Amino acid sequence: ATNYFTVSYTSGGSAQTAQYTGTPLSFQADANTNVEVSATTSASSSTEQWCLSFSASACQTTTFSTGSSGATATYYYYDLLTEPVSYSLLGGGSYVPPSPPQSPHLSYATAPSAAGSGDSPLVEGSPGVSGLVLPNTPAIDFYILKGTTATVNEYLGGAGTGEQWALSSNTAT
Repeated sequence: ATNYFTVSYTSGGSAQTAQYTGTPLSFQADANTNVEVSATTSASSSTEQWCLSFSASACQTTTFSTGSSGATATYYYYDLLTEPVSYSLLGGGSYVPPSPPQSPHLSYATAPSAAGSGDSPLVEGSPGVSGLVLPNTPAIDFYILKGTTATVNEYLGGAGTGEQWALSSNTAT
């Protein structure tokens, strides 16, 4: 099966669709109307998504106007893998965070929040409050650019006397 974005437009006053497969796509759209590119491709799934832009935890639809004399659009797409992320404490004890709390901090690359014509991935670094989840809660899905490395800070504050909180591994590819 071919992997494609669905392109929706109006031609002669009628709604039309085309499939963008990665090769140049030409079509006749009505002047001063919008062309819409689907948020994900036909082969996207819950574990892998191809998209032009990503925000609010989802790939976003991209729209551009044909203007009065037509338009040319070039976009770069991104292959994102879904990675569930959480943390918990091993070996007993309890984590008493400093004030303010210092939770694990995830840094990773994902698609930009707006579609563009060049390779410009967004590098995210979310504090644990909005990124990684506290122990005993379900993991949160992050959408990480395929082929890149995600990292978590190696040491955490809040350890008691004679303790040090550390990770056995702080990277994932």
